[in-house]
Parts: sequence; structure tokens; C-alpha cells
Amino acid sequence: MSYTPAKSSTIQDYSSFSISSWLNKKEEKTLDSTVKVDKLPENHFSDIDLISCWEAFLEDLHEEDSIKYSAVKACKLAKKEESKIEVRVPSEIAKSEFESLKKDFLSMFQVKVNNFHVKIKYVKDESLHKEIITKRKLFDNFAKVNPVLAELDKIMRFDFS
Repeated sequence: MSYTPAKSSTIQDYSSFSISSWLNKKEEKTLDSTVKVDKLPENHFSDIDLISCWEAFLEDLHEEDSIKYSAVKACKLAKKEESKIEVRVPSEIAKSEFESLKKDFLSMFQVKVNNFHVKIKYVKDESLHKEIITKRKLFDNFAKVNPVLAELDKIMRFDFS
């Protein structure tokens, strides 16, 4: 005697490893989680709100991830229009790091000021780039002023590490 399970034609039964069931579940979740942007509030915010929120975000980031903090601390934020923020970045690296943190910062800022229509515009600003002066660079600057130091460096081979 052989056993054959009865299949229903109206109910589709998918295994937990089925790609089609995973895709169907994924589509259902995305349909439920969408919110109409038109219904979200768009309250006024000032430069002071923006800067205080940015500084608080940087303090939290400094405790969590000091590497990302170092990359984005030079970025300057300014309000340009009612719902537009201009981010001045010193380099492409700082821009990419800010992009990775943008979601976290915007969600915190939007909730604080109750404005969910905020857009960000990037502007590259070379003047924000801070050059790190090492001991060797400092010595070379002194050697330009006093050439005797350069000769002394050739003779003694100073190690500035």
C-alpha cells in the first residue's frame, strides 16, 4: 500500500527554502511598510537646531566608532532652503563616510525637528581639509629657514618617528 498526500489546488505550499516564497514574503513586507511622503510633517527648523543635533550626533559617534568620527568631524552642515541641508565635505572619503552615516543622522534629526522632507546636498570644500604636520615636515620647514639644519640632518640622519 502506497501513501500519496492529497494536494489542494487553491493553497500553495512552499518550503522554507523556496525562493519564490521568500520573494512573495518580501513583496508583502515592502507593500505594508511604505508610507506616503505627502502625509509626513514638514515643520520649520533653524541652523541652531541643525548644528546642535549634528554636534550631539558627533558626540555619540565618537563613543561608538572613533574612526568614522575622525572622517566626518570636519564636515560642516548649513541650512540652505526650508528643507535643504548643505554638507560641505573636505574629501571624497569624508563624503562616503557621511553617506554611510546619513541614514542614522537624518532619522535622528527628522524626529527631533519633526520635518521628514529634508534633502541633503554635498559641496566639496578644500579649505576644510586639515593637513597633519608630522615632526619630519616641521623639521623640513625649519630647514628651509635655516639651511644649516638640512646639512646637520645629512650628517646625523635624524629619526623623527
